[in-house]
Amino acid sequence: MVRRCSPPCSARLVDYDEANKPYEVAAESVTSSDNKVWTIKLKDGYTFHNGEKVTAENYIDAWNYGAYAPNGQNSSYFFEKVAGYADLQGEKPAAKTLSGLKKVDDLTFTVTLAEPYSEFKTMLGYTAFYPLPKAAFSAPGVLAEGYEQAPIGQGPFKIKGTWQHDAKVEVEKYDAFPGQQPKVAGVEFRIYQQPTAAYADVLSDNLDVIKTIPTESLSTAATDLGDRFQQSPASSLQVLAFPTFQKEFSKPEVRKAISMAIDRDEITKSIFKDSQQPAVPSSRRSWPATGRTPSARRASSTRPRPRRCTRPRVARPRSSCRTTVTAATRTGSTRPATSSRPTWAWSASAPPRPKFADLLTKLKRAAGRPVPDGLGHGLPVHGELPGPAVQHQRFLELLRLQQPRVRQAAGRGRQGAERGRGDQEVPGGGGTSWPRTCR
Repeated sequence: MVRRCSPPCSARLVDYDEANKPYEVAAESVTSSDNKVWTIKLKDGYTFHNGEKVTAENYIDAWNYGAYAPNGQNSSYFFEKVAGYADLQGEKPAAKTLSGLKKVDDLTFTVTLAEPYSEFKTMLGYTAFYPLPKAAFSAPGVLAEGYEQAPIGQGPFKIKGTWQHDAKVEVEKYDAFPGQQPKVAGVEFRIYQQPTAAYADVLSDNLDVIKTIPTESLSTAATDLGDRFQQSPASSLQVLAFPTFQKEFSKPEVRKAISMAIDRDEITKSIFKDSQQPAVPSSRRSWPATGRTPSARRASSTRPRPRRCTRPRVARPRSSCRTTVTAATRTGSTRPATSSRPTWAWSASAPPRPKFADLLTKLKRAAGRPVPDGLGHGLPVHGELPGPAVQHQRFLELLRLQQPRVRQAAGRGRQGAERGRGDQEVPGGGGTSWPRTCR
């Protein structure tokens, strides 16, 4: 992987404000009328640390190098949305440059995407989109020998000397930087093999700043550091991915079930001491604060609000689809509410998670059965959960085909109906259940 001069040695095309919205830095403007063809205009006055003027060609050359598969760049996938990316992949690519990159003039170039993508501007703040000077190449597409030992950027600092492997990188202020000048003359970045060693140096005043607290020190960091301890949000996502080329993980049902068996809330609380946030749908994110699910809040009113759903794929007589539902009043009490149509009551409370020991055995029985939309190939530890609690529950029912958790609401006769799950209360929901109407 080519060593690009990362911040503070390089200036991003865009950076992000407090609301995580992109704003232009090295770019004068990033515009598109159709979200497919994007025009990037650069600010004039930027120069590389060797004196070269920054032009559109520097970005085009760098992006082509990054996207070309034989170069083995870790961030190559960032260019997959650009037209022509597929032709640069494989052992023997059909092309060496991205067809979607076109120079307009020295300070302007266009990027044509394979498909429209409205958030392309947001992507441009990542390090993969930094430019490379002409000095970085000995020939078109060929990196100059030794360049990686002292990368050249166009940011507020430049490398002092060369990169000292496993030891440190020193940078000094670049006086010709056209943006805001730094307040210090230089910075020494030390390289540690273990974050705990860096943390120990911070505690002993041998290191000024550490950006990430070691996980094992999260519970004591505030006490250890006093007023030096500060927190700020970071736009990052921790992900575990499946090797989908292996037969064991080729089926979406397997990947979704394993993902559902991971308790992200418990990991965040027990391991990361609430310093991170589970990446769940926004509707779920408010549950802990209110103690009530979104479904329960929607049902809270002076009258019930039955919601319609598709009939679950479990064979049962039509007469079994009947039960009694309850709805919360504004004072928190409940009153019976009889639906004029047959109803299927489904509790909005989260179901218990399956045990790993039995998970794959149950999945064999569920193979080929429909499942709700959810995760694809990725397995986020702090990633997106596949839908609301009911969708979660429906899938788990497929894992228990031999012992369905969802009983017929009425069974055989009125007595079975009154024993149905429709009168269950949602935890913290003020006695409110989620009525579901099937057709």
